[in-house]
Amino acid sequence: MTTVAESVAPLDWSPEHIQPSWVSLRNTNWHKLLYSDLKSDMATNYGLRMSDAQLMPILRGATENLSMSMTILWALELLNTDTSWTKKSALNIHILGVTIAELVAIDMEELLHRLPDVKLVNAIHCAPSGQADDLLKGQHFEPCDECQKRRRALHLEFQAKSYKTYFADSGSSFVKADLVVAFDPKCYKDNIDTWQETLGVLIEQKIPTVFTSYNYDDAVANAKFLEDVGAKLHPEFRLKKNPWASQVPKIEPSKVTGFFAVNEWLAGGFK
Repeated sequence: MTTVAESVAPLDWSPEHIQPSWVSLRNTNWHKLLYSDLKSDMATNYGLRMSDAQLMPILRGATENLSMSMTILWALELLNTDTSWTKKSALNIHILGVTIAELVAIDMEELLHRLPDVKLVNAIHCAPSGQADDLLKGQHFEPCDECQKRRRALHLEFQAKSYKTYFADSGSSFVKADLVVAFDPKCYKDNIDTWQETLGVLIEQKIPTVFTSYNYDDAVANAKFLEDVGAKLHPEFRLKKNPWASQVPKIEPSKVTGFFAVNEWLAGGFK
């Protein structure tokens, strides 16, 4: 017989309500942030009264897709000296090195839900090896009904080119990102020349940037690569465990022991 926990564990759950105002992510964690919403949602929308043991697998699963958006918010909070960024009408996020499938999976709507003053999130993804689907060259995605009522929007764009080329091609129309983020790259060994050129643009233009890593070894190697190129890493981002990492560990491939997780480590950040 299937238990309640087994029947709901696969749910791809994410919080839906819009925060009345920005709330700092300092001194909180996944459990404090999501547990009460999850428990209430299961009871209200699914008619399920669930124990902690039943809820936790769903909560952990939710962190897989929420990790990227929450890491973006964490980086914005730490790299800015005040909260003026939370009140911008449009937020520009440039994402490096994820696949189209990963890009679509990012719960960017969470940015709108936690930043009620933001009307538009522009997310531009640059990857020289990617194939730009026509639907992702410049596509508005409809957020939740409440966000639509408030005339809020998500714009997702895919650029099949390096960031340096994107910057050069944009010319005077280039809009400086509020944050550039590279999720779990291996810039120290993959496409080294391209990453060096990309970092050159980011450092020269003083664009706030953060790199995450799957595990500690990758984080160490990525941090060294960033510093060798000339990045001065922010102390809160250099080789720090990411409080907003996915809570779904995966077994390291081709190794006898060890696990990794999406955005598990903050390799480095600078501005």
